[in-house]
This record gives sequence, structure tokens and C-alpha cells, in this order.
Amino acid sequence: MRHWVGLFVVALVAAGCSGKDDNTGDTGLAGNGGGLPGDNGAPGGGGPGGGGPGGADDTGTTGDAGGPGGGPGGGADDTGTSGGPGGGTGGDCDVEIDDTIPAHGASDAYYRGDIVFELSDPDPTASISVGGVSGVSVLSDDQETVTFTPSAPLNPSTDYTATLDYCGGSPAISFSTSSLGSSPVTSLDEGATYALDFTSGRWVEPAGVGSILEAYLEASMLLSVVNVSGASLDMRFGLGLEEDPEQQDFCQTTTELRGLDYSDAPYFQLGPADLELSIGGVELEFLDFMLSGTFASDYSYIGGAVFAGSIDTRPLGELLLGEDDPDAVCDLMVGFGVSCVECPGGGDYCLSVVIQDLVAEEIRDELERVGQADCHDECPDSYDNPDCDL
Repeated sequence: MRHWVGLFVVALVAAGCSGKDDNTGDTGLAGNGGGLPGDNGAPGGGGPGGGGPGGADDTGTTGDAGGPGGGPGGGADDTGTSGGPGGGTGGDCDVEIDDTIPAHGASDAYYRGDIVFELSDPDPTASISVGGVSGVSVLSDDQETVTFTPSAPLNPSTDYTATLDYCGGSPAISFSTSSLGSSPVTSLDEGATYALDFTSGRWVEPAGVGSILEAYLEASMLLSVVNVSGASLDMRFGLGLEEDPEQQDFCQTTTELRGLDYSDAPYFQLGPADLELSIGGVELEFLDFMLSGTFASDYSYIGGAVFAGSIDTRPLGELLLGEDDPDAVCDLMVGFGVSCVECPGGGDYCLSVVIQDLVAEEIRDELERVGQADCHDECPDSYDNPDCDL
């Protein structure tokens, strides 16, 4: 099984600024993150990284020391007396950058994606800005994840710089968006079918257990365009075979959803809507199901796809774990610090799932409609199904 490749780790540490050491008697510069230097030898005010350095006063008396986070001490005055020493280069800030999304230097960032910095420790001061882009920077509840959401999609095939302002300074990453979102060079054909590979994406929820759930998702979801009508799409959904994800599993029913939002083509969005799928003879219910993505300009694949919704886990115990116990999956999740939430019909059995950056490649065969499980000419189990009349 292919596992998604982790993002590159970026460890960017801010350096402190140096003060002057000439014969003018000027104060030294504040360290990176420090406040402005104080007058006549007073320590600078505190910024996120601590106070600035002390400067030499106009009598030649040694200036006071800078606070934590300051750079080297103030410059010497005209008598040659040195200013006071600066504070430490980082003060009390031991926070490092663990990951960024996209990675520094990435050339395939999704034009509708967020920019994310993952921190090693909490920092209530952290925020992100992107050059030339308006948006909102949000800090997670644990103050270790900073997310910038642009107010409008970024431009395809364009260079950007994202800057993190935090207690350690203002490091930046540069990246380029992919061509996704570019104007189509052809038309979308009815019958075009794609295989959505769940292992190609990045599991956002449930946090920390995506690789475990991924191990059970051998089959792909197949998506077929049934109708294109102006600003809307009709699509059919089915499942691929575990041994050949690009081949339709004719023993499983298909589902048709109409009126997908295609007003911002080549981007599309489905939902939120409730969706039922039969997998391995088990009926699964996806609540508030959402699926979005962008067709490539030649419609050869779908990129940047997001699969999100809440799954009623009660049937999953038998399907995934071989246990006929409605609590089996939720009990397993507790061991990883993940709790199920209440389902609309009652009971804490629902699990939120969010997978981002999925890819669906176009496949050759169109997805056929299957209205009854184990009842199709291409399904071997049909002949043992007393309810099937072929």
C-alpha cells in the first residue's frame, strides 16, 4: 500500500540583530522580536522576543543591559565607553517550526489550500501573513498550529511567500502553486470517470490516526460525470475492487448525486449531504458528506480534493475489526486520544473524517449504475442471491 509522503520539516530559527559599535554613542539595535532601544541607557521595551538592548548614554556611562531576546549591547559613545550588553539571542522562546504546508520550495501547492505552520510548542503570539494576499490567520486551541486561509483562491502557477511572526522571529517560506485552477483547454465529457485514491491525501481528522484507518481503505471511490449543465454537475459514485482499484466492484451499489456546484469551474463542490454506501454488505452512512476538487485543465485528473464528513461507526466494527460490537471502533479511537461524538439519531458513535489533497486519476471504463447489491451480470455473487432477478 502506498502511504502518503510526509511534508518536509522546516527548522527556521531567527537570528538576533547586532548593535552598532562606532564613536557616535548611538544605541544598539533591538534583537529580533525585541522592543525599541531605550533612551540614555534604559533597556528597551518588551516585544514578543523580550526587551531590546541598552544603549550608551550621552555621558559615556555604560548603558543598561537589554532584555531577553535583545541583540548585542549598545554602541560605544564618543568617549569609547561601551554600551551595556544585550540580552540572549532568543530569550525564553524555545519554539521551533516542525512542519509547514506547503513545504518550503514546493512547486505544486494547491491554489485553494490553506497555509499551515506546525509548531513544537504553544505560542500565543504566532500568526501568518502572505505577501500580496488578504486572509485570516487562526491559531489552534493548543496554540501549536497556525493556519492562514486566503480570502480568495490564490492564482495558479504563481510564486508566493508566507511569513510566520512568532516568539522566535519572522521566518518565511516560499512556494509556487500548481497549474490546477487554470482555464480548461477542452470540455468535460459526460461519462468521464475517476478513481479517488484515499491513500493519496493528507488525513486531518481524526488527528494522529489517519495511517491506521488508511490501512483498511484498500478500495478506491469511483466518480463518474453523468451530466454537465452550466453551473452544475451530476455525478455517480461507486467503489473499485480491492485488488484492482480502477475496476468497478459490480457487487456494490452505486449512488447518484445531482446538482453539484460547478459555478466556479474547473472547481466543483458536493454537499453537505447525507450519503449511504454499501461496502462488503455493510451499509455505511456518511453524515454532512462533502467532496470538492478541481479538474485539471485537460480533465485528465482531479487534484486538491477534500473528502469530509461524519461516519456512523457502528457498522464498522464488523467490517474493519471483525467484531459485532457497535462500540468497537470508538473504543479503539479512545486509545489514540480521539473521541466519537453524538450522531443525529443519538449515541456517541459518529467520527469526524477530513482528508485533504486527494488525487483522482481518470480511468478508462465508465462507472455503470448498480441499483441492487450482489445483483449484476459482472458480480459473481449474484447467482447465489435469491433476491436477484437478472
